[in-house]
Amino acid sequence: MSWLSENYEKAALGVAAVAVIAVGYSVLSSENKVPNVKGIRVENNVGIPEHQNLDLAKTRLANEYAFIPKSAAGNEVNSFTAYPLYSIKGRPEIDVLSNDFEIHEGMPIKWWTQYGLSDYTLANGPDLDPDKDGFTNRDEMEGGTDPTKADSKPHYLTKLKCTGAKPSGFVMSWTNVDDVKANFKFIYNGKKASYFSKEVGFQFPDAKFCNKQKAPGLLNRFEVVKRGVDPSIEGEKGQYYDIKDNLKQEDNVTKLYYKAQVKSDDWTVDLKIDINVGEVNKPFKLAEGDSFSLPFDKMASNKPFTFVARKGDKAIIKHNLKGVQSPLELTIPTK
Repeated sequence: MSWLSENYEKAALGVAAVAVIAVGYSVLSSENKVPNVKGIRVENNVGIPEHQNLDLAKTRLANEYAFIPKSAAGNEVNSFTAYPLYSIKGRPEIDVLSNDFEIHEGMPIKWWTQYGLSDYTLANGPDLDPDKDGFTNRDEMEGGTDPTKADSKPHYLTKLKCTGAKPSGFVMSWTNVDDVKANFKFIYNGKKASYFSKEVGFQFPDAKFCNKQKAPGLLNRFEVVKRGVDPSIEGEKGQYYDIKDNLKQEDNVTKLYYKAQVKSDDWTVDLKIDINVGEVNKPFKLAEGDSFSLPFDKMASNKPFTFVARKGDKAIIKHNLKGVQSPLELTIPTK
């Protein structure tokens, strides 16, 4: 028996090893063919089964993940071009972060950057208060003030809020003294002389009253504009005065007959400055006709604002402040 017959398995393993070495050499060499080793069959068509999957992956990557150049504001945008962009949640498009772009409605980027603020990157940016003066970024922008300086802020009138209202009526009557003089009497809030120390006499015509009382809002509020006689009513009871209420914008003239009483509903409102800074937000009360300062100071010498009347669900505030709705209408909350 020959050596080959006795060592067939060893010979087969040797041949296989030579084949593997040949394939490895073909991969590492610059040629793409296996060299012809003597006694070994050359096979240059050895393939890798996963190779076709690699080609398929390349095709899919090219089709599904191809980079498509975009343009914005007339400029081509690609991965090698630096250009400020901004994407807002809920919007499919990409926006150019230009100075006029409004991430928050009505508030362009240039307003934020001129004060060195980056609050525009936050969802609640307009509601933040960098200088802690009680006015938000949006308040400051609308007021034309500096959001980084506490001494630069909109007027407190822009934060005035009505928190409640209740009626405070008065009763008015008059009696004759002579042909040109009469006494007028008030009962306010159901209490006689609580605002008037005595009956008030005045000369007609061109007479204003009241001129002596404790409620500043009633000072010279009423004016006698006409004296007359109603022919349909006999005797003294037919006499009347037309009384003008200088606070009322509509239906402000009332006929006040001799010894009769006219009842009217005034209102008292509760107001406050709606900010959380110091004690400027301390609530205060006003009767119709009362003037006041802001922050509220009962003893202030300058009181440029006046609660003139209630109209529907609004408290009407009269003022001459520029840049603020005039007259200012504050909503009266319903309970």
